[in-house]
Amino acid sequence: MRTACVPLSADAERRLDTDSCLPGDLYEVMLSDATVDLLFDSGFLTTLNTRFGLLFDHYEDESITRPEQLQYARALLRDLNLAVNANRLTRWISHSGWHWRK
Repeated sequence: MRTACVPLSADAERRLDTDSCLPGDLYEVMLSDATVDLLFDSGFLTTLNTRFGLLFDHYEDESITRPEQLQYARALLRDLNLAVNANRLTRWISHSGWHWRK
């Protein structure tokens, strides 16, 4: 199980960096193990890792915050047409940043 989250303000982003978030700071999506496996098996996370020099994996936290990363991730998710709740994930990636946490 992983959590994908988006801080909802600049203050929330700072608190996320220090693991001191307050209730309401984050938009969070809980991803089941099956969904996480699908994101890896489909090549979605591997492609993001390769293209942007990231380290999305089963053990580390990672984030994308640059507009070009977010735009690419949204397009890739649509192109792969994954059997997950694509609308929810696309909305989640549409925010200003995306953080991948245990």
